[in-house]
Amino acid sequence: MKKIIGIFGYGSQGRAHALNLRDSGNNVLIANIEDKYQKRAKKDNFKIYTFKYVAQKADIIFLLLPDHLHKTVYKDVLEKHLKTGSSIIVAHGYSLYFKELKISKNFNWFLLAPRLPGPPQRDLYLQKKKIPAFYSDIYLRKPENIKIIKKLSKDLKFALDKDMRTNYVEETELDLFLEQYVIPKIIFTFEQSFNFLKKKGFNKKVMIMDLYGSGEVADQIYRAAKVGLHQIWQNEASPTCRFGVMKSIKKFEKQKYKEFKLMDNVLKNIRSGDFNKELNLEYRSDLQSLKKFDKKNNESIFYKTLLSINKVLK
Repeated sequence: MKKIIGIFGYGSQGRAHALNLRDSGNNVLIANIEDKYQKRAKKDNFKIYTFKYVAQKADIIFLLLPDHLHKTVYKDVLEKHLKTGSSIIVAHGYSLYFKELKISKNFNWFLLAPRLPGPPQRDLYLQKKKIPAFYSDIYLRKPENIKIIKKLSKDLKFALDKDMRTNYVEETELDLFLEQYVIPKIIFTFEQSFNFLKKKGFNKKVMIMDLYGSGEVADQIYRAAKVGLHQIWQNEASPTCRFGVMKSIKKFEKQKYKEFKLMDNVLKNIRSGDFNKELNLEYRSDLQSLKKFDKKNNESIFYKTLLSINKVLK
């Protein structure tokens, strides 16, 4: 008898999981509140059920709701209604790392963390290609229950390599470090380059096109995942470009200890729990500072210039 799979949350990850599991022949039940994601699920020909109903019926639950909801949903729904011996799967270890969730021995617990957002996962699935993912068996009621995650990974087309086996502590720290150091550094560098060059009198539209609007840099970084960050430029860039890159990297290397200090502060902020406290305060304010930040960025010359060149490229 096939196991019933419950998907809690039909956002980016939830939709990809639900569609891919259904297309692989699984019985999938969706639990979602009344919002735009519920409408999307219905459009995808899923029935929508209450969280309680799905918890009562399912053998496996994918907990794909925002991290800050895990504690409440687990306490109010899963702890009360999920059958003993069932499995709970998280796509990110955040709520376990910060002890928002406590691991109950009544259930199997797994981490199954795809390294891509939902839409590219769906695209790769339809192309019959493997999807990169981290995994961990956090707690098994029986050793043989590891077969549960292997079967699900096969159906989702996740590439489970033994070297990609991790634990929720490592996965959480790496993911948050990427989000709090690497990604902000990239965005900040592009935006401040735009601001600097604008003051020097450069054409705004030409700048945006050259910096990132054409997609050239993003395309090279995407393809570098296959051949290497340095190697993509070795293979495709002119000697002028490569020499300029080399000179600047050597200059930046002299400042690496300053960067290491910034990196260390980011990691300390995660490990101390300070970031989690700040995030919880932000949720209590209904994400007001984040909304202001988004509003400022959506009204910026940096963004509006991109929109203007996109009209030309249509």
